[in-house]
Amino acid sequence: MRQYAVMSDKSGGNSRQAGAPSQIGEFRVIKSLGQGGMGQVYKAIGPNDTRIAIKVLPSYFAQDNKALKRFRTEVANLRQIDSERVAKFIASGTDSGSPWLATELIEGESLKQRVAKSGPLANAELGWFASELLAAIADLHDAGIVHGDIKPENIMLTSQNQLKLIDFGISQAFGQTVIQNTGTFAGSPEWMSPEAFESINLEAPTDVFSAGSVITFAARGHSPWATKSGALNMAVALSRISMQEPNLDGLPDELKPKVFELLAKDPKQRPAPRAAAAAISDGVSFKAAAKKPKQLFKLMAAAETVLVFGIGGVALLLPVSEAPAE
Repeated sequence: MRQYAVMSDKSGGNSRQAGAPSQIGEFRVIKSLGQGGMGQVYKAIGPNDTRIAIKVLPSYFAQDNKALKRFRTEVANLRQIDSERVAKFIASGTDSGSPWLATELIEGESLKQRVAKSGPLANAELGWFASELLAAIADLHDAGIVHGDIKPENIMLTSQNQLKLIDFGISQAFGQTVIQNTGTFAGSPEWMSPEAFESINLEAPTDVFSAGSVITFAARGHSPWATKSGALNMAVALSRISMQEPNLDGLPDELKPKVFELLAKDPKQRPAPRAAAAAISDGVSFKAAAKKPKQLFKLMAAAETVLVFGIGGVALLLPVSEAPAE
């Protein structure tokens, strides 16, 4: 893997905050876009004026073998994926004591923000969303990668009428074995599958289950396990997801049986994501679905937000009006 240096500029006086680097590898930093527990995110410009999002992890990651291994796994998994439905990997480095990862900068808004601003998706747009989400998951699985954290914050709806998945911080390659400490799990409780509460070693059907929960959120503004009162804590999520039937009130009648199958407790009973995407697109049952979905129509209006990056499981967002002039 090619290495890039991180060069600091503490002078300030332009669109960068004081202390922000002026250059990360071959990329010219424009400004800092946010900070979280997993590092700092910068907007940068690459070759041919390409807009780049760069996540720079805290320097202590370089001394933390487990954290550094997790970072390298994220990079390796992103490099395996070639999909228009995933934020494109650009470059990475681990030198100068600060591991960093660069991907394309996505203009748009997260599903969570979209629903908060405009309410649940209308039926036609919901069908497009559900099919595209499942197709995105199928693209990952074709590359041998399990995302492991499919949730509204990690799904971007772009101003170019596309859906893109972000934040591969806990992704795993097929067959990868992760050492699990007692009481630990991988994922965000409200969007996890039943089996994800039992083992940190994730398999492909867990993404399909999470998609069912997210599609329900897109249709009604909250997951099939929650009420309108807010998000679930881990204990309540574990109980409801593992033992209760999903509440699919608010979904269109033609979509309910399909989403119910996505949310099967038994991973072996869930449909393959490519077939599920085709079934929703074509309006047929999963079992009768073709292997490839037809071309989908796009109904997304231009978004008003620029994606910064997925950082520590949270998508940082910046209004277009605040973006500096190039």
